[in-house]
Amino acid sequence: MAKIGLFTFLAMGHVNPMNALGRRLQGLGHTVVFIQLLDLKEPILAAGLDFIPLGSKECPPGTLKQRDSKLATMTGSQALKYLVEASIDTCYMILSNLPRDASGRWFRSAPCGRVSFSRTYCRRISRDSRDDRRSATPSF
Repeated sequence: MAKIGLFTFLAMGHVNPMNALGRRLQGLGHTVVFIQLLDLKEPILAAGLDFIPLGSKECPPGTLKQRDSKLATMTGSQALKYLVEASIDTCYMILSNLPRDASGRWFRSAPCGRVSFSRTYCRRISRDSRDDRRSATPSF
């Protein structure tokens, strides 16, 4: 059977459905590992899935609560700006911290920033690059 790495948006509402998928995949005989922030470790372990921490240095326990509390004090364009900046920071944190050679063949990360999970691809293209967008499109 396959070794499958799960990753979701960094929020509980995204982790819960993925936990259900992970349990189902385990029931089919696959090995499932969830890669996520330490803030979301407990519900993942409670679901019976293996856990690999992501961004422990940049996002120690309590980070999500702190970000949500800060966002709750904002409105309008201030909140939008905060969300956009936080999303950019989060993308860079994810791409630089995903575990390398974590658990066999199911995961690979190359130094250039290209990341692949099984048949799902996430690619980061250099800001300076003006490559043909076609080359950035994953092939399945």
